[in-house]
Order: sequence, then structure tokens, then C-alpha cells
Amino acid sequence: MKYVLTLAILCVLLSDSFAQASWPMVSFNRERTSWIADPGAFAQPFQTKTVAFPEPVASLRQDVEHIAVVDGVVYCTLSEEPNYIVAYDYETERILWYDSLPGSQASNGMCPIVTDDLVIAGAQTRGVLTTAFDRATGDVRWARDIYPLYARSPVLDGDRIFARSDSIYCLDAATGNTIWSYPSAFTSQPGSPALNSKYVFYDENDSLWCRDKLTGELKWIVGETNFQGLSASETVVYCSTRRGVGAFDAETGSELWRHEIPENTDVAYVLGNGLARTDDLLVYIVWINSQRIGAMRALDLSDGSLVWERDSDGTYIGPPTIVGDVIYSTTIFPTGLLGIDLATGDSVYENDSFQAMSQPVFADGKLFVPTNLPEGGFTVIGNDIVGVDDPSAASAFSLEVYPQPARFNLMIGYSLERSGLVALELYDLTGKVVTTQAQGYQIPGAYTAQLATSAISPGVYIARLTAGKQTAIQRVVIR
Repeated sequence: MKYVLTLAILCVLLSDSFAQASWPMVSFNRERTSWIADPGAFAQPFQTKTVAFPEPVASLRQDVEHIAVVDGVVYCTLSEEPNYIVAYDYETERILWYDSLPGSQASNGMCPIVTDDLVIAGAQTRGVLTTAFDRATGDVRWARDIYPLYARSPVLDGDRIFARSDSIYCLDAATGNTIWSYPSAFTSQPGSPALNSKYVFYDENDSLWCRDKLTGELKWIVGETNFQGLSASETVVYCSTRRGVGAFDAETGSELWRHEIPENTDVAYVLGNGLARTDDLLVYIVWINSQRIGAMRALDLSDGSLVWERDSDGTYIGPPTIVGDVIYSTTIFPTGLLGIDLATGDSVYENDSFQAMSQPVFADGKLFVPTNLPEGGFTVIGNDIVGVDDPSAASAFSLEVYPQPARFNLMIGYSLERSGLVALELYDLTGKVVTTQAQGYQIPGAYTAQLATSAISPGVYIARLTAGKQTAIQRVVIR
């Protein structure tokens, strides 16, 4: 069932080809560089704003899995059963339309594709269609039985879509019709296809395959153990394997270099969609042991030599997005967003004020991060965010708690006019402390924190913010 929530037509005039590295959905551009070389004025200190979806999407109670952002509209795929696709106007804070993906279940494995006219989404479960929705109205324009799409997303290249499923497909983006396809054996940990101007590269049956983009003609095959993540330039295709990364000549498939993780390292595997590439470096994510604790490596593109390594500190690290000279990756334990210096591997930014879900996307001068919220939503990080004060400027001491009433989590927004130790406390009406959250020493500015309420009994409470000698309180209703 489809829900259209606005009669307004989205005016969408996208500049340049979607195949270029400036394509805002950096996770799945043609070359899969995951790199924004020139982010403009995007620089610390950042502002943070968490956006929870309004009704009727809020009542779906689904997490956002993946997002694409084009012209101020955030297109999100939601998890659980069934999956949904949502179009949300970031500037007007409205749901434009949303629709379910019939028959889908579990987490959504496909990042939405956005063309001039369409939004294309799919799910991981066999029997679910890959569906193209009208970008303005949400009407279904075409649907194809391309499945399962778990852990890989189709790649848009001009007017064509390349998808890796039970076959390798080249589709007409406007109609969904097959231009060419070839059967492809299922791989347990497959990656998305990668393309350059001539070829499409993909993994199949523990091998790397190369076909002509226009005709589908097979050019070469390289045998290997479980190729996964791919990234291609005009001359080289880079591939992650179970225990490292390799570089191969794009024309011939000849091996150029190989980087292997030492045998004494307890590696679960190299994250299949965890490659990010600049002009000089290749960054990849390693999941250590069965706990999938994350480590990061940076290699010299010319010879595969190790430039730096960031050992695991007990933190899960998700797929990287490189913005300027900083690598941004979502983390768990603690949850949030981590910024890592591209040149050295040192931490330069940490934000644990929200529960991040998957790879951040850079668009419109901001980072958009899928976020775990009861209502579903995302977090925006950047400068000059509407509705958020400048964090570097002094502001009035204030406290704001939302949503009201709260069910699973309280979002606590507060501003400090002077530096000090900050604590957030929740009291019942008898004056008993229910929970306390220390925020540490903070400088003047605007902040956001999250307080879990699922274990707190329904009722009326008092939230208190203490910063040095200043105190602010607000009434809170938990249902």
C-alpha cells in the first residue's frame, strides 16, 4: 500500500552525471571511491541535529538502514518486516511519501538509487522485487525480480543500472528492462559491482570477473579466495579478500600488488563494503575475531605498502566515508561517529550523542548518518544547521527534552553559556534519582544527549541539567 502525503512536485534538476565522484551518495557512486575531495566549508566545530520522523512513519517503529540525499530530500530504506522506503524533505521537515517493499523481511541490504525521476530500492529476501518509485509521487514505475540483494547495492551509471544478484544485470534505469544479463553464482559475502568508463567488475564464485559495460562480453577472470569489496579506477581495480587487499590491471586482470594481513592476526574478515579510496590512499576496515571489533588500515595506492594502521580499541567500525582529509565511520561500543585523520590515522572527532546505524553520506555540505530512533530517523552533522545554534559561540543556559511523551529514549538538547562539568539527572516526583548521566567537562555551546527510558516506569518525572553552579529543570512524561 502506498501513502502519498503531499501534492507538491519535487523540483529536481540534478547537475552532472550520477556516475561522477561528486555524486552525493558516496557509498555507491560508479567508482565507489567513498571520497569527497573538496567538502567546502565543512569543518569543526560541528553542530549536531537528530531528526526523528513524524507520523505516520514514526508509528512504523523501524530503524533507518541506508540513506541517499539529493536536493534536500533524504531517501531512506527502513528495516524490519516489511521494509519501507521513505522520502523526507529535510528543509520543510515533512514526509513526502513512503511505501512498503512487499514480502521483505529482516534488514534492508540495498542503498536507494536516485535518478532524475526515480528512486529505486530493494531488499535482501528472495522473492522481493527491486522496485522503482516515482521520485515526486511515490507511484511504482517498474519492478523486477532481482534478488537477493543482501550486502550489495546496484550501481547507477548514466542511464543504466548494474546489479549483482543471481545474475549480473545491466538494466535500463528508466524502464527496468534488461539490456544484458549473465547467470552468476551466489557468493556468501558478495560486494556491490564497481565500474569504470569501459568495464563492470564483480565477484563470483571466489573469483573476480570483468565484463564490457556496453555488451556484457567477458574480458577476464581472476581466481581468488572470496573477493568482496571492489573499487575501480580507469586503470586499476582494487579488491578486498578475506585477509587483505589486492590491485589488478583493469584491462588484463594481471595482479599489480597484494597486501596481506599477518597470519597471527585474529581476523574475522575484511569488511566487504569497507573500502574507500582517494587519489593516493586506499582505506579498508578489518573486523577482528568473532566479536567483529574494528581496525582500520591505509595503504599506498601505488604499491600496496602500509601507510598507517589503527589497531582495534574495542570499537566496531563501519564502512568509511572520506570527507576532505578526515575519514568518518560509525561506531558501536561506544555508539556514534568517529573522525580519523586521513594522513596519520589519529582520532580528530568523536560524537557519541546518538546511536549510529550505518555508513554516513555527505551531501549539501553536511554528513547524514542513519540513526537508531524509535520513530526512525537520522542525524545531521555540519555547520549552519537550521534550528541549531553555533556551538563555538556563547549561548544562554537552557534545557529542552523531547519527544513528549517519551517511550524508548529521551533526546536532551541543552546549551551552555560557560564551561564546566555537566550532568543530566532524572528524578521522580518524590525527589528520588532515577538515573544519572555524566557528560564530562564541556565548553560553551549547544549539545544533544540521549537517555534510554525503556526500563523506566511510565509516569511524570523531572529532568535536571547541572553545569557547574547552574541548574535547569524540565517536566518529562514517560509512557
